[in-house]
Amino acid sequence: MLPKINDVVWRTLKSVQENIEQKANCFEVYGFDIVLDEELNPWVIEVNLSPACSERTEWLTQMLNDSCLDLLRHIQSRILMANPAEQWTAEMAALRD
Repeated sequence: MLPKINDVVWRTLKSVQENIEQKANCFEVYGFDIVLDEELNPWVIEVNLSPACSERTEWLTQMLNDSCLDLLRHIQSRILMANPAEQWTAEMAALRD
């Protein structure tokens, strides 16, 4: 099911890429509202540019915390990959571990 969701998210973003303003050294977090039909096919209901991340329940709080950590790890890996290892500071090398 996750590959199907990834595909529908990618296709949605691809369809509007000409209309998205890209800012240097910045990123956006999009909130995708997706529903699954009886055959578990994902359908995009809406996409929010600034999704609400207020904590409402214990499981949502945990999910938001996990999502934030995953985002930070992704950014960290992109920074490390963009710089040759021989140029890493000691702090950057420690992040890799």
